Amino acid sequence: MKARSCVLVVPILAVPGSNPRFLEKAQGLPADEIFLDLEDAVAPSAKEEARKNVVAALNEGDWPGKIRGGPGQRPQHPVDLP
Repeated sequence: MKARSCVLVVPILAVPGSNPRFLEKAQGLPADEIFLDLEDAVAPSAKEEARKNVVAALNEGDWPGKIRGGPGQRPQHPVDLP
């Protein structure tokens, strides 16, 4: 009998930090991982407000698990994670 390969699917939810409604809703969704995006999903003109939204969501929300920051290779990194 030939061995079958198995693919593990892990739901990962990307939430743009520029959308407070999405940030609030994401807390109750059954994803294995949620990342609050400050990069690709956010227009350059909205990044400052997105940072404020993410900080507020993390401080005021109920986020189970751990928080992990990005690799810090961008000039904005010190602003994103003070």
